[in-house]
Amino acid sequence: MFKWNNKKIAYVSILVAASVAFVIIGSKLFAITTFPSFKVAFGGLPVKITGYLFGPIIGAITGVIADLLSFAMLPTYYHPAYTFIMAMSGFVPGVVYFFMVRKERSINTHYFATLIVLIVLATSVFVGIQFIPEKTLEASKSPIKTRWILQLLACGGMVVLMIVHTILRFIKKPKLFKMVAPIIMFAAILEVHNSLMTPLADSQSLGVSYGVSYVGHLMTSPIKILSNVMIITLTYKMVGPLVEKKMQNGYGDEGEKAMKKTIYVCGPTVYNNPHIGNMRPIITFDIFIRSLKAQGAKINFIHNITDIDDKIINKAIEEGVTEKEISKRYTKIYMTLLEKANVQTPTVMPNVTDNIKGMVKFIEEMVENGSAYELDGNVYFDVTSQKNYGTIANRNLDEMRFEEAGNKKHPGDFALWKKTTEGVLFNSPWGKGRPGWHTECAYFVQKFGGGTLDIHGGGIDLIFPHHENENVQFESLVGAPISTKWKHTGHINVDGSKMSKSLGNVKDAMEFFEETNPAVLRLLFLTTSPTAPINLTKELLDNVEKKYEQLIKGFKQAQLKGKIDIEDETISVDITEWDFSKAMEKLFANLKAFNSGDVKAGQELMANMQLLGLTTKEDEVSKKTKATHEKWGAARNAKDYEKADEYRKELIEKGII
Repeated sequence: MFKWNNKKIAYVSILVAASVAFVIIGSKLFAITTFPSFKVAFGGLPVKITGYLFGPIIGAITGVIADLLSFAMLPTYYHPAYTFIMAMSGFVPGVVYFFMVRKERSINTHYFATLIVLIVLATSVFVGIQFIPEKTLEASKSPIKTRWILQLLACGGMVVLMIVHTILRFIKKPKLFKMVAPIIMFAAILEVHNSLMTPLADSQSLGVSYGVSYVGHLMTSPIKILSNVMIITLTYKMVGPLVEKKMQNGYGDEGEKAMKKTIYVCGPTVYNNPHIGNMRPIITFDIFIRSLKAQGAKINFIHNITDIDDKIINKAIEEGVTEKEISKRYTKIYMTLLEKANVQTPTVMPNVTDNIKGMVKFIEEMVENGSAYELDGNVYFDVTSQKNYGTIANRNLDEMRFEEAGNKKHPGDFALWKKTTEGVLFNSPWGKGRPGWHTECAYFVQKFGGGTLDIHGGGIDLIFPHHENENVQFESLVGAPISTKWKHTGHINVDGSKMSKSLGNVKDAMEFFEETNPAVLRLLFLTTSPTAPINLTKELLDNVEKKYEQLIKGFKQAQLKGKIDIEDETISVDITEWDFSKAMEKLFANLKAFNSGDVKAGQELMANMQLLGLTTKEDEVSKKTKATHEKWGAARNAKDYEKADEYRKELIEKGII
């Protein structure tokens, strides 16, 4: 569905007025423009721009209004087919641009798709003319007497469009290309459509034979196609900002919604140093979100910090400090880890202690609607109040086993508010205490997500009970699931065993980053399906480090080959489809092809590594190093091997060769 708003109405009104004005002014300057087919040509231009900007439905409505108004103000000949043609003048540009934005991921795909469509259209025109009898040409009193010349003339516009299209593809003007490519597409499509529909209307309203009108239309076809493309392109400075906005936000109301994603990933409880397993969800989702952004999506990424919890309280008691000191210390460590891991900053990172009042109100609403109840200063969620409890974990409530219920209504009822006498306490209608862990995430989704999430993520160990309990709270208040999709990352084991302090195999993330490039951990996560467990061994880590060294060397060498303008990365779709193995196949195929001399593959390698967050500014080759590389090549060519060896040694130290 589409929605009107004041801004859209204002723009549409302006473009309708422009369409009518074009027709009236054209009729004053050139008498021939009073004929319906020419009125369509003049008045259709603003209508096409409307469809291009606001989508097919609004474009079509604008076309109908513009045609009826222009006829009312300049009554000549009328036929419903003319109104239909004007409607299509708004509809087709909207559809073309919709699919260019929503479906296309690569500028190369744009190029080939557009080129194929144009070839098909040119062929259809060519074949269609084969069936025009010679007597029709004679009846039209056209100076063109043979079908072959008419074919060449009619197809001339298409050929010129393909030439212009191809030139734009390679002059390194990606924004201009993305502007003009859909214009070329809809101009060509509309011309074929109009060449069939206009003669039908002409024959019934003007008494001209269909064949004669068809020939006349084909003769002027190249001029109309090219003028449409040129005029709309010349409005680029005016229309460009609006188009750019559509390119970034999606298309129309449905498109805008589809291209705006709200994602929530459960964050850490900050009471100790995170291990590498704690880093897997956030790094994996950083890769995922980077890929969505590469496709034009706008992301609202929520990642919480649990800064009050039993573990934090126990740690504070153990060290003889406040809970705030503990949470502040380990929050700082976590943020440092995110920076080292090249994780882009989430949109919002709320913590519990700053949102207590909102959480209390959130819990009160569940008590009021009967899905929660108070018991001895605690508040519990009644799991039997929600029929779909267990859907996230794919488990049946009757088959679940819980600890002793005590006085709770059901053993599975979980705490929304905990009465306690230890640690920092907060006021509530039920007495002093603090919110339950499951409640904070459900509340943050409601407050910062604005409704059902597009994607909720976290470690696989959170599916039950944490994510299950989040979902039922949200559903009890909103009447809808907390998220449309769920994505979970697998465990990390070490030498076949789960990480644990008792085994002494916990891999501290900060220590890992001090010993190994953080990008190696990112690559490790990429080499395995995100949902699958990783069994970390020395052999596996050595292998990943070796692969990373190969990739980063290729990345640096590719920078020495000059820059090819690549508008989009080729593996973002694989990442967003959670197919990491396919993405890695393409990445290493880029590397292999580049090592074999394919310069463009090297540029794709660079783009894809940057997309995946495998590189930082430190990996960029400096001008000085590039100059050294050039000197090395010159010394080798001059057979000055002593100098060449000096330069080569320097390049090896820089990791270039």
